Formats: sequence, structure tokens, C-alpha cells
Amino acid sequence: MAREFVRRVLIVDDDALIRSLLSTALNSFGFETEAAADAISAHRMLKKFDPDVLLVDIDLGSGVNGLELVSALGRADNTRGYVILSNYSASVKAIPEVPYISYLNKQDMADTQLLVDQIEGVLRGAGSSVATGADLNLTRAQMDLLRMLSEGMSNQQIAESKDQSTRAVEQLITRTYKALGFEAKSGSSRRVMAAQVYRQYLKVNP
Repeated sequence: MAREFVRRVLIVDDDALIRSLLSTALNSFGFETEAAADAISAHRMLKKFDPDVLLVDIDLGSGVNGLELVSALGRADNTRGYVILSNYSASVKAIPEVPYISYLNKQDMADTQLLVDQIEGVLRGAGSSVATGADLNLTRAQMDLLRMLSEGMSNQQIAESKDQSTRAVEQLITRTYKALGFEAKSGSSRRVMAAQVYRQYLKVNP
């Protein structure tokens, strides 16, 4: 009798509750799962678990974020599939190292069947069919802020450029992070991720 092929999913999320909930949901659909809280743990787990698909949150707290992790893993091995989790509609087509990738908004994770469909899609070799326009749903002021962050400008430099107070700029940054789904626990890495979001947006909206 032939051995049944069990599909393996590595969940990478810094929230222990989310890791547990996703593992339980996917196990009920017949997936074998392991979980990692950050990029370092994910690299370590890859060697012994050998997943078919990685389910990766963009915001992994301090250190390497999900986009950087996926890009690095894709350069090493582009045969795996990836499902990216986040709270904003960024185009995952901007990661050229990874041909089998899809995007899922965290608000849709409650629909387990939708999550499974995304995983099954990349297992079949499908690329992303989501957010081709990379619509970030940000205001013009927020988009302009992302541009300045991507150029490495400090809060003081942004304030001088916009002829605003530093406090006003800090409030705009906070609102923009919230719109992108970057939680406060991300620390300084949120600035880096915001800049990356803007650069990805330009790649599909030149």
C-alpha cells in the first residue's frame, strides 16, 4: 500500500496564540504543521521539518521581518510555496525570488477554508492572483510619508520638509503604521517595513 503524502506547513508568526490557532485549524484539514516565532527559528526549523509551504506573517517583531525572510529563503530554494499574512494589501508579486506565493489578509484568516485554498493554490504551483495593483488604501499624505521614510529621512527632516511640527509627523507615522497593520510591538523595524512597502508599491506602480 502506497504511503499517503502528508503536506507540511511551517507557520511563522511572533504571536503564540495565532500560531496555535493556525496549527489547530490546519491539522484538522490533514496538514502536518510546525511553528516558529521568528526568522532565526524558521531557518532552524526548515532543516529538520522540510515544509512544502510556509505561512508567514510580515510583522515578526524586532529583527528580520517576514518579507525579508521569504526573499532570503526564495534565493536559497525557490521550490517551496509561501502564503503571506498581513493587514494591508501589498502585492506579493514584488518578491521575484519566489514564484509560488500568495497573499491573505489577516481579517480573512477566520475563514479556514479560504486559508486552505491559498495553501493548496501555491502547492499546485500557482502564483499570486491578489492585489496586482498593490492598492495600499492610504491617503496621499500617508503615501508621501512612506516615500520620505524610504529615502531614510528622520522625523525632524520630514517635519521641516512638510513645514509641520515633529509631533504632527509622529502622529501621522503612528496612523500610517496602524493603517498598514504594523503593531507597536514591532519597534524600530516598523520604519524599515514601511519603507519596504513603498518600494514594493513602486515596482508594480512605476
